This record gives sequence, structure tokens and C-alpha cells, in this order.
Amino acid sequence: TGSRSPPVQPYDDTTQTQMFYKPQETAKITCSHSIQSYDQIFWYKASKNRQLQLLGYMYGESAFPEKTGVEETVKIEGNANKDKNCTLTIEGLKLNSSAVYFCAARLHSATYCRGTSRTTNHPGYVHPGLNTSNYSDSCVGPVAVFKLKNMDIIKHCLLILLLWITGEIYPQHYSL
Repeated sequence: TGSRSPPVQPYDDTTQTQMFYKPQETAKITCSHSIQSYDQIFWYKASKNRQLQLLGYMYGESAFPEKTGVEETVKIEGNANKDKNCTLTIEGLKLNSSAVYFCAARLHSATYCRGTSRTTNHPGYVHPGLNTSNYSDSCVGPVAVFKLKNMDIIKHCLLILLLWITGEIYPQHYSL
């Protein structure tokens, strides 16, 4: 059984930015929040097919970029605590880097769920150093569903970036 979190609540302080880059350039996106106890910022990419992909997250001052399944070269730097800046850097932009990028703030909890003794393929989703052998795959995957269901608050969005690269401009209208 998984731990229950409050439903996802939209946060009304939203900044939307449109950025234009050429292929092979580097984009930097900065995100912050003003919630005292929140100490994590997650970065997502929503591509054309509207699938959310976790790019990585910042826990306090420690960065945890995803190592597999991410086409772009991403770096996460900064600080995820209140009134600090967390920066996502995307290097070597490609046409398929065009997407809506989301950041979301969350309060860390070391007890995401309890499950069988199968080892998860995603140890980065729990506190670094926490033994993940007691977590089942169903507790942590699929990526977007798990994180959004367990997000205490999504600053919908702290920052929404429409990254449009020359040659492929979309979306006109986007909804999750």
C-alpha cells in the first residue's frame, strides 16, 4: 500500500516564459518557490505526445539528474529551499527539445510507500542513501504518475517554459 498525500493543488503564482533557441545552443531555466518547509524541486519535460518525463530533481543543495531515458544533456544546479534558485540547463538543443518544461516543489518524505521486497529501478525517487529494497516498482513508476500523485503541491507552474527551437513551433494550446 502506498502512502496517501493530499490531492495536487494548483499554485496561482505562475510565470510563463517563451524562449527561442537554435539547435546546439544551451538553455537555462530557473525556478524558485516560497514555501518554508519545501526542500525539493522536480523538473519535467512534456513533449508533443503530452507524456511527462522526469529530467531530475534537486533535494536541498544536491542534484539528481536522471541518468537514463533522457535525450538531452541536462544539469541541475542551485538550491531547492525557500526563496532560492534552482536552474535546469539543457545543452546541445535539438528539434525534439521543443517542449513545455515544468518545475514542481515538494516537501521531502522518506516514506513514499511500502511494498514487496523487489528492488526498484528508480532509486533516485527516494531519499539518497535510503535502502530501496522494500519498495516495489509500483510505488515509484511510472515516473510522471507517481510524482504527480504524491506531489503535495505543484506550482502549476512555478515556471512553464515553452521552448521553441527554430523549425518546430508548438504547442498552440497545451493542457495536462
